[in-house]
Amino acid sequence: MDYEKIKQDAYNKLKSYLSQHIGNGFIPNIKAIEKEVRNLRNGIRILEQGAPLFATNLQEVEKAETGIAIRQGKIQAYQEILDKYYLTIKEQ
Repeated sequence: MDYEKIKQDAYNKLKSYLSQHIGNGFIPNIKAIEKEVRNLRNGIRILEQGAPLFATNLQEVEKAETGIAIRQGKIQAYQEILDKYYLTIKEQ
């Protein structure tokens, strides 16, 4: 499987969703985004540590790797939003 494509698809989907709402005047909850990033990173850590222990076949390993790629794409999108708002706050 092409995990980079899966990661990019997750990134594009979340980024377009967030951009659409921010464009309509939505103000993101920074604390909630930071919490979501922490939860996604924790999920990646759990998958990375748990997959070798509990995966009994190649399909389960691929499922774990797909989950990791999706979470990485979401983290990238959320991190760009956070970076943008941290920069805006720093400039003011």
